[in-house]
Formats: sequence, C-alpha cells, structure tokens
Amino acid sequence: MAWQYNDYEEQATAALRASVLNQHISEVSAQVSASITAGGGKSRDATTLVTYLQQLRERKAELDAEAGLSGKTVGISFTDFRGG
Repeated sequence: MAWQYNDYEEQATAALRASVLNQHISEVSAQVSASITAGGGKSRDATTLVTYLQQLRERKAELDAEAGLSGKTVGISFTDFRGG
C-alpha cells in the first residue's frame, strides 16, 4: 500500500509530526474500513492494519506529550453581534 502521509517522522517538530500523523491515521483508518467492508479474504489485511493503526495511535500519544499537546482541547466561543 502506498501511503501519502507516512513521512510524519521526517517533520521538523513534534507538533508537525503529530499533525501529519493525524492525517496518516485517517488514511489507515479508511483502509481498515475498506478492507473490512470488502471481505473475501481481506480479514488478514484488516487485522494487520488494525495492529498498525494501534501502533500509530500510541506514537501519536507520545508525540502529543512531547509537543505539549496531550490533554489539551480547543474551544471556540461565538458572540452574537446581531443584537437583541
């Protein structure tokens, strides 16, 4: 399989590695779904991908901690400027 975002470890900072890894996790997740949906002998592929996906998620947690991103959420607040 050719992955578009598997070069996450080559990024300059932990935050960039985590960002690109998020994209790689998304593409691997999509492939897991496709393998499961396809059936017909693809279960071994899906099992291998699920293992790989778990490893990626573990690496993501490490990168988040390294970049100081773990446990942080982004909040957005909206203000209604239309008046009453």
